[in-house]
Amino acid sequence: MSFFDSQGEKLPTPNEEITRKFEEITTIAERRYAEDDQVTTDLALIAAQRALEASGVDKEELDYIIFAHNFGGRHLKIMCG
Repeated sequence: MSFFDSQGEKLPTPNEEITRKFEEITTIAERRYAEDDQVTTDLALIAAQRALEASGVDKEELDYIIFAHNFGGRHLKIMCG
């Protein structure tokens, strides 16, 4: 993988340094892809289920989970992590 500037020129900085800095800034350590048949709301459901599981909260004790986005249920090539 190579990284390029806005002019399309390859950056002289080593890729390892770029990815290390990216992780440091964003805390994103890995890339994941949605399946071709998944839409954004599918990914939101998976994320909500994992968040509930990690929190230790009994889902039966919740009245609502509020989710908001502006993409609709579209097929997108997005990363989640």
